[in-house]
Amino acid sequence: MNGRMPKFERGILPSVPVDEFARKHRLSPEDAASIVKATGRQEAWLNHEYQVNIDKSPPHGFGDGVVIWHLSIKRRDKRHVHDWRDLQAIKNALVGEEYEAVEIYPAESRLVDAANQYHLWVFIEIPGELLPRFPVGFTTSEIDYSTDRKDGSRQRGRG
Repeated sequence: MNGRMPKFERGILPSVPVDEFARKHRLSPEDAASIVKATGRQEAWLNHEYQVNIDKSPPHGFGDGVVIWHLSIKRRDKRHVHDWRDLQAIKNALVGEEYEAVEIYPAESRLVDAANQYHLWVFIEIPGELLPRFPVGFTTSEIDYSTDRKDGSRQRGRG
């Protein structure tokens, strides 16, 4: 994709009985029920290559009034992907260009790695802030799509 994302259309997530989900994924009934409940509040968005499930009210510890969305992203062919430009384009298409998202590389004790699925968390609303910004990262933009640089480094061209 390299940054150009075909339009997404709203999909429908199938409902799965908790006992079937628990058996299929070798989970306790309690863990399966929690996941099935969380899936029930998600929206599904599809294009020919990706499925994105959006949970607009995931649990978080940022306090009242803070709205965070969780984007769970996977390729429809179940293969891996980790092209930053694709993830950026998905975030832009489904949330907006001026919202910021974060991908977490967690402590091993919080690691979830059961599928070729990728997770972005987006600050949607923080009381008193028009467009919330993460308190880390660059403060200005720099874009350079030149492919032939004097220092020998190579950037791929604009997608």
